[in-house]
Amino acid sequence: MMSTHESIFQIAAVNIEAVKPAPDNNQELRAEKLLHNINIDARRGEIVLLLGCSGSGKSLLTNLLLGFLTRFDKTLLISHTAPDSRFCLRLNGREIDILADIYPAELEGKIGMMFQSLGLFDDLDVEENMAFANDQSERPRYGRDWKVWRKEIVSTLGLPPNILSCQLDNLSGGQKQRVAFGRFLAFRPQIMIFDEPTSSLDLRSTQQAVALIKKTHSENDNLLSIVITHDYENFLGIADRVWFINQRQEIENDCPPKTAVYYQADLARPRKPSIRELTADELLQHQVGCDDWRWNSALPRFFRTIRKIFRWQSYLWFAKFFWVMIKLLVIRFAAL
Repeated sequence: MMSTHESIFQIAAVNIEAVKPAPDNNQELRAEKLLHNINIDARRGEIVLLLGCSGSGKSLLTNLLLGFLTRFDKTLLISHTAPDSRFCLRLNGREIDILADIYPAELEGKIGMMFQSLGLFDDLDVEENMAFANDQSERPRYGRDWKVWRKEIVSTLGLPPNILSCQLDNLSGGQKQRVAFGRFLAFRPQIMIFDEPTSSLDLRSTQQAVALIKKTHSENDNLLSIVITHDYENFLGIADRVWFINQRQEIENDCPPKTAVYYQADLARPRKPSIRELTADELLQHQVGCDDWRWNSALPRFFRTIRKIFRWQSYLWFAKFFWVMIKLLVIRFAAL
């Protein structure tokens, strides 16, 4: 059922183009339309499907939302088509500009993504992978709460009870997918983004994953859940809204969602690239702006990165230190 709460996310009157070399002359650059005149929103508490063919701009949109890309990327041109243009989230009554000079600190820890490539750490076992996400969460679980949740999520995901101590090399592709799902849930972001969450699952497991996403969204009182998927037939049943990137590279803001037949028909139509020549002034202005941003924001971005790394590395260092000390004490007493 569609949420009746306030709007939590909005993009209005924004164009996004890719800066690419001309195929016959590498000295010339062109702009290829990626997303045209975006006008979408989402309300608090909704599950949104982000649909479109491969290469249509789904990952681009979410990478901007996560801060992996910025408006100062030299390969992108982000322009506004109206004075009231915006690309923002509304949290705690405050409008936060996602395309600010530096990614807003208020959004760190509040937005999380489960990657299609899973992004698991191969040198950590299953439990350590989940502990990493829990440690980085704004709402970490401790002690008994963490142990109980960890046991429950393993059971909920249909994984064997002894999997927590397993190395990733010993897991099947489907098991790794479930472990990635569990790690993502341990992070507990308020805005959850799922990138092709059923790509490695069979039909039965897919249905379970869809039900789990809906259950997790409801029980955690998520502000917003975004599912990037080609498997729209299985997800339309739980969606409140669909952002559909059509053949004109516009994003349709469908609430309620349209039928699977409609999306299938549009996806089957051919997509022709829309390319224009870049003027010398336009290109120079963009490149100078990008260079100025890199210089002016280098130090703040460096300290923010160091702070994130130190938080997790210090946790690992102390955990390993105490574990070594315990082993030395055990050896010492055993020798007496």
